[in-house]
Amino acid sequence: MGFQFFKKRTIWLPTWPVILVSIFIILTSLSFILFSSHNFLAVTDKAPNAKILVVESWMADNSMEQVAKIFNAKDNNYESLWLIGPRLERGYYISEKFKTYSQMSAATLTTLGVPQEKIHLAPASKPLRHRTFSAAVNLK
Repeated sequence: MGFQFFKKRTIWLPTWPVILVSIFIILTSLSFILFSSHNFLAVTDKAPNAKILVVESWMADNSMEQVAKIFNAKDNNYESLWLIGPRLERGYYISEKFKTYSQMSAATLTTLGVPQEKIHLAPASKPLRHRTFSAAVNLK
């Protein structure tokens, strides 16, 4: 028999204790990464004696509630709130009130109790990379 379709081979497979230990190590590593990355990725250190609060206006309404609480707190020194945001991605042509995320967020924050005269809008482009840096350059 010169030609064969299949050939018998011996392979090594891990035992069930090794599989359990591997799963435990993987799950422990993933949970450590997930639960500790927020402090690294979402730095919220306030600059001492800051007079301006800058917010990217594409955030959700529950985040805007936190912004309103922070801005209206008695222990802050904020004199103005700057909203940075690009134009709306969807509904731009049918929206009569809001053409940018900044306008929509300003209306939301005004409803949440932030004085309208303290809210300022800064336009922002929508680059594919370095969005936060681009927003800071536009604010400057």
